[in-house]
Amino acid sequence: MSLLDEVHRLIEASYPAHLDSIREFLRMPSISADGTGIRETGEAVKGFIEELGGRAEIVPTAGQPAVYGELSLGKPKTLLVFSSYDVVPAEEEEWVVPPFSAEIVELPHLGRCLVSRGVYDTKAPLLGFLNAVRAIQEVDELPVNLKFVIEGGEEQGSKGFRSSSRSTRRDSLAMLPCCLSSVWTGEARRSRAWAPRASCLWSWCAREGSGEAPDPEVSTADTAPGSRLPCGGWCRRFPA
Repeated sequence: MSLLDEVHRLIEASYPAHLDSIREFLRMPSISADGTGIRETGEAVKGFIEELGGRAEIVPTAGQPAVYGELSLGKPKTLLVFSSYDVVPAEEEEWVVPPFSAEIVELPHLGRCLVSRGVYDTKAPLLGFLNAVRAIQEVDELPVNLKFVIEGGEEQGSKGFRSSSRSTRRDSLAMLPCCLSSVWTGEARRSRAWAPRASCLWSWCAREGSGEAPDPEVSTADTAPGSRLPCGGWCRRFPA
């Protein structure tokens, strides 16, 4: 059995525990519009990174705080992981379950689904990624270092994010960026990957011998919004 097969086997075996951890995370409101639960959820994200053996800190911005972290393994390459832990308000009347209950329900034409604010954008993908990292660690050592930039105000347009990112710009020059995305599975069972709304796009330009890293050019990209359910929220369908 290859190392990758072993990782896949471990992820399958850990599926119930991974699902439970994601549901618990989703039950933490993290509404950046009014700050509800932001501090507590940021602390949880910081703890997730530390549980992997990394170090993390909560960094104030002009908007909601971000979580910066790293898992340094002495590898020659580093992966920069960008995501967010905030969500939009959940005030729609059409919710079939309370929006932060993370309940599993039967939905027409979809089957058993986990329904919650943040299951799609982007709390569940974030913790799913970290769960996968943990599975890799149990099988072998990660092949790269990891650095994390996890926003707490992405849904509010990333206010203040540019200024706060300057503190890490020098280290970021040698990184390969990775933006955690969500996957929507349509009725025809075709998967479509969308970048999270307002994802940061980084453009670096380094000059030889200058010794200085220029300011990153930061822009936002609004992408097509995935599949919205009649319940007024997002769901993630279980594998058939």
